[in-house]
Amino acid sequence: MKKYLAALFLLTSINLSASHLLGGEITWECKSNGKYQFTLVLFRDCGGVALPTTAQTLANNAGVSISCSYVNTEDVLTSCYLGTTSCSGSSAGQGNIQKYIYRSGDVQLSGTPPATGWYFSWSDCCRPAIISNGPANAGYYLKSVMYPYTPPGSTTALTASSCYDNSPQFLDQPSPVSCSGDSVEHIQLSFDRDSDSLHFLFSPVLVNSPNTAASYATGYSATSPTHSGTGSTAA
Repeated sequence: MKKYLAALFLLTSINLSASHLLGGEITWECKSNGKYQFTLVLFRDCGGVALPTTAQTLANNAGVSISCSYVNTEDVLTSCYLGTTSCSGSSAGQGNIQKYIYRSGDVQLSGTPPATGWYFSWSDCCRPAIISNGPANAGYYLKSVMYPYTPPGSTTALTASSCYDNSPQFLDQPSPVSCSGDSVEHIQLSFDRDSDSLHFLFSPVLVNSPNTAASYATGYSATSPTHSGTGSTAA
């Protein structure tokens, strides 16, 4: 089984104000020429600050330059709740979301990722200002990691230039609204074109760097980012 970390997708609490960033994904695809194409997806609250339509840079420790050009914007709306059919004119906190897509050209990766992996990340400011689980107004950091892969029967990891693995993809849109008191099942329709097994877990929220963990408000944690009662955990 190939080993990698799928792009993190996290939505902060939907109690928003003037800020914007809600979550995102960083994925990659192997091309027929042995190079990689990276895709950055960002989600913002329709009532917050618009995201840029200029190229976005993915920081990394693989020693390459990755620039992702703006592709398009899609609305993720809750028309069944509010009758809204456009992101334009939405108020913050209604649950209406816009999805921004950015994509790189073909990127050549050389060498072998270290045991801790190559990370590919994007950061900006800020998280929504009035969230109940924290960290309000903090910087936003999104990261995916590509790990080395040693084929069965071999003692040597494949070099990245062989473009041995595609990252998983999330085929479904995020669920922007849920009703208080209802159980919510998050199914992003994850797909892996290499038929690798996929494993999911909650990850600590990071702030502006690969290793800086955000502080949670009392009653919340990385394993319980939503609140449904004292001592409750997400399952």
